[in-house]
Amino acid sequence: MSRHMKKYAAPRSWNILRKDQMFIKKPTAGPASLELSQTLDLTLKQLKLARTARETKRILTGLDVLVDGRKVRESAFPLGVMAVLSFPKTNMHYRMMLDAKGRLVAQKIDVQQAVLKITKIINKTKVSGGKIQLNMSDGRNILVEKGAYKVGDSLVIGVPDQVVKEHLPLAANSNILLLSGKQAGVSGILTEIIGKKISYTHDGKQSETCRDYALVTGPSKTLQL
Repeated sequence: MSRHMKKYAAPRSWNILRKDQMFIKKPTAGPASLELSQTLDLTLKQLKLARTARETKRILTGLDVLVDGRKVRESAFPLGVMAVLSFPKTNMHYRMMLDAKGRLVAQKIDVQQAVLKITKIINKTKVSGGKIQLNMSDGRNILVEKGAYKVGDSLVIGVPDQVVKEHLPLAANSNILLLSGKQAGVSGILTEIIGKKISYTHDGKQSETCRDYALVTGPSKTLQL
């Protein structure tokens, strides 16, 4: 499998120039989808911490580079929405977000927020012992006691320990971030769930979109966005 892809075919969530070069490094298979992730290499270059692949390699060799609290050495490792990128030696921490145009950006955060992450429940199953296994959007499987967890809800978890800190239900008055569709990157307040669609307000205007596009981000008592 090729380690590169043509720039014109890259996801629209990548904030890149598409005509300066033909190819760009492709993310490896990992905890985030291709459409909503970009490589660690690209992120370091956007943060102006590296200019070339050689400089990226030097950073990964010389510094402890953590993604969601775990050390990473692969420059093509995918950073998805809400992933936490940390450089403990320099006390720099970033969270991957979508800007208003639906493009991935690394936003600086403080060290207290760097141990927290939002992830979305995409499926759930019963397992032995009476517990529930929650399948999360970033590839995690989290065991919980029976509760009001539903597909589409979000969890605030600790990283890397995966301890559930807070449950954010997909319900009226929730804060949401749209991850896909024409409105990707828009934040709003959910007003109503209508089957497979939701209604939400943004800048005083009412709109509708697909329910699956929404990531619940609050209101949260533990995580600040």
